[in-house]
Amino acid sequence: MDIIAELMTARANVMGEIQDLAQSGDSQGVLATGHRLEEIENFLHRGKELVKEVETFLRRGELAEPPISIAGQMPSPSITHLDSMSPRQRGAAGRDAFVKRVAAAGLVLRKQKGTIYLKPSGERVGIAYASEQRIDRWFLGLKEGAFDSAVLLCEDGGRLRELWVSQSVLSKYGRALSRSGGDMKFNVTRSGPRLTLIVPGEGQVAVDELRGEYNILKEGENETED
Repeated sequence: MDIIAELMTARANVMGEIQDLAQSGDSQGVLATGHRLEEIENFLHRGKELVKEVETFLRRGELAEPPISIAGQMPSPSITHLDSMSPRQRGAAGRDAFVKRVAAAGLVLRKQKGTIYLKPSGERVGIAYASEQRIDRWFLGLKEGAFDSAVLLCEDGGRLRELWVSQSVLSKYGRALSRSGGDMKFNVTRSGPRLTLIVPGEGQVAVDELRGEYNILKEGENETED
């Protein structure tokens, strides 16, 4: 359905009605129909502005990678149904959904405490969540010393982007990351279609985006599950 085209047709029809009413001398009818025309003009303006915003959004490449559905796995989540929740509730819901998707892919993450989960190997995985507080920026935090690796869930245009910060990445860059209130801070930014981690003194550092494929999280687990 092309709403803009339908509004254009409605405007033409109403303008025709106004012309007929004016020719017949029906001033009250012209006034009433004029209000309808104003409403249609308002809808047209708002619709065209929205179309421009969407076109700009698409040109930025943000929809180049739609939520992924892989056989046997859950799709990357839509979070539009979380609009009525508080940030804390959205974070909890996002983590729960992530854990379920990972479980469907064959890796059970057991909650240890708060935002920290355990892999079967004993590796502690911190799962942080953030919405886009500034354009193309996400700020996340996890309790320092409580985790060995991290998943950063970044709310982006109606879905969650899942970034994997492995033990090796933390070993290399962890000391350079900022701290506040006992938390290690993660500053994520957009670089084209990718999300990258900003490391003080290093600039933008590429990290793995899971995109619905969780085998990288399962590396090293098979040997420990006898």
